[in-house]
Amino acid sequence: MTRWLSLFYILLLICCYNAATAQKENSIWCFGQGVGLNFNTQPPSFFTHNMDAFEGCVTVSSATGNLLFYSLGSRIWDRTGNVMPNSIGLLGNGPVIGGIPTGSSEGGTLALRSVTDTNIYYSFCIGAYEDGQPKLWYSVIDMRLNGGMGDVVSTQKNIFLADSLSESLTFTFGSDCNSYWVVVKKDWLPATRYLAFRVDAFGVHTTPVVSTAPQVVAAPPVFSNDGKRMYAANGRLYIYDFNRATGMFSAPVTATPADLSFTWPMAVSPDDTKLYFCTLGLTGQVTQCNISLLPDTNAVKSSKVAIATGLYVDIQPATDGKLYLAGLSTATPQAVMAAIEAPNNAGTACLFNPLMLQLPPSMPFPAYDFFRFSKPFHLPEAGDTIIRAVKDTTICFSSQGQLTLPSSNVYLWSTGEQTQSITISQEGRYWAWSRGSCSNYIDSFNVRFVDFDVAMGVDTQICPGDTFLIQPTMPDDADYRWQDGSTARSYTATAAGRYTVVVSKGGCTLSDTLSVRLIDPYVRILQRDTSFCSDVPFRLDATVNPPGDMRWNNGATAQAIDIDQAGWYTVAADNVCGRFTDSVYIDIKGCQCRSYLPNAFSPNGDGINDVFQVTFNCPDASSYVLSVYDRWGKRVFLSKVPGEGWDGSHKGGMADAGTYFYYLRYKHSLLGEVIKKGDVVLIR
Repeated sequence: MTRWLSLFYILLLICCYNAATAQKENSIWCFGQGVGLNFNTQPPSFFTHNMDAFEGCVTVSSATGNLLFYSLGSRIWDRTGNVMPNSIGLLGNGPVIGGIPTGSSEGGTLALRSVTDTNIYYSFCIGAYEDGQPKLWYSVIDMRLNGGMGDVVSTQKNIFLADSLSESLTFTFGSDCNSYWVVVKKDWLPATRYLAFRVDAFGVHTTPVVSTAPQVVAAPPVFSNDGKRMYAANGRLYIYDFNRATGMFSAPVTATPADLSFTWPMAVSPDDTKLYFCTLGLTGQVTQCNISLLPDTNAVKSSKVAIATGLYVDIQPATDGKLYLAGLSTATPQAVMAAIEAPNNAGTACLFNPLMLQLPPSMPFPAYDFFRFSKPFHLPEAGDTIIRAVKDTTICFSSQGQLTLPSSNVYLWSTGEQTQSITISQEGRYWAWSRGSCSNYIDSFNVRFVDFDVAMGVDTQICPGDTFLIQPTMPDDADYRWQDGSTARSYTATAAGRYTVVVSKGGCTLSDTLSVRLIDPYVRILQRDTSFCSDVPFRLDATVNPPGDMRWNNGATAQAIDIDQAGWYTVAADNVCGRFTDSVYIDIKGCQCRSYLPNAFSPNGDGINDVFQVTFNCPDASSYVLSVYDRWGKRVFLSKVPGEGWDGSHKGGMADAGTYFYYLRYKHSLLGEVIKKGDVVLIR
């Protein structure tokens, strides 16, 4: 461990030195119709210059961010805005109108610094389609000429490299950290090919490395930041592996559906995980793909998501870590630039800002907006030790977490592990050193474990007019947000509904929901105002919600009571919602219509029980029927006259002694339909 700490502090000193002298050679952009943008200030500031570029252009600054020159390739301006004298007459990036090149080649130009002489730059320039099949030339700039302002070396200008090209021109670094590859595309039949020209300590190699490109790709390609892949689009996204040592491209694979027609500019996120397309057409669109999912091309297809609409004709990375976009047209009074502010994030979390920068009113409004930005300029990797920003890492609701470094060749963690990822279970600061193909990297992670719970309790109910204070169990040092946007620790519920709180602490989030229902409080007597017969007890039933204590006006406390008196009956109930009452009026009637029948009779003429008849006083009875049957079911008597009885006779004779069966039915307004059945014994 002591040896590791010593190595770490040595590397830390190197990193601090390199951070202080960080390369800022792409921090100034000159492009469009005199539009300049300086990323050395925060926010970036606009300035004017003397170049008028329709498309391809490049700006070169020193490693400390000082402007050196800007160029169309066919015309070059020094840092004071004067044309370098010997740059007049340079070929490419036309067409030339009135003796002035218009810079209508998309690839246009790029500039590379010599890997052996910091005063020498190579300026590459490619023709525009308007001048026929584009050709590629390069010229040499010596910054010691022209009184230290720089000029083109007269004997090293317009050096021919290739013809029959597309306007595509790009570059990446070699695997030795001390060379470049300049890549163009042969765009005319019989074969489409990529040409890679090596630039190293011996200068520009004029014999290219040739790779077959089976797909005709119209849009300019873009390299990954590590130079190991190249992405190109023509209806589909094509992915080429690039050998930085040999300059050869692999056969491409496709990774999107055929829906990227009219795709023009592309850009890669700083961490090489996201690829952005600007698609032109009747309605433009900015699209993102997650290329970290490669080589799983199906996963890349599924990750494709639109993050913005609009016509954007260029997208370039800046030194502030953002991707800036130039619009084809704008409806605003002044031209604006969009930006993707967090390009490493997936989907809309990349933070697309359509109004990132606005051209100041003091600057002339460009006739064709910005159109194309200045091409990025970078120095070759120098094998520096680079310290990355400290990453605050929060691990939520878990006792373990994983720390992962960007892909590299060699890894060493402060824990002694030598893998790309480590599993941790303790809070604290973790350090890691890794070695890429050309550079050393130091990463640090401040790790915090966060675990908490949120409990709002069980669903509840409240009485009308009442409130309920929701006080969930939550950590004290947390942020709270309720369903209505309030941020207090507790919430007072005043109505029925679902109440939700989202609790955030240290980047971790939990939520809980509680339902509040409104009680319908009441006490009800189930019977309504009615009458009953005085000779039969009558029952009253009551129900209460929510449950509570009941008391009737007769002193009873049961839920049901039997009564035998007429009058008003009232019940009162006390529960959590208060006191509630209900009343009913009950009337009592004599009910003389109740009928009585004997169980035996003896028709012997002694005047006692000589007739089987119904005894009742019910003048309101209707539908009266009395039937008597013998044991064989034969009717022996029928009467529809109340009070009329059976004297034991049957068809002029006397019925035999024995048991007979009767059936009585009649109706009454109070009693309803009355039916009685039974047996009677005839005694002789």
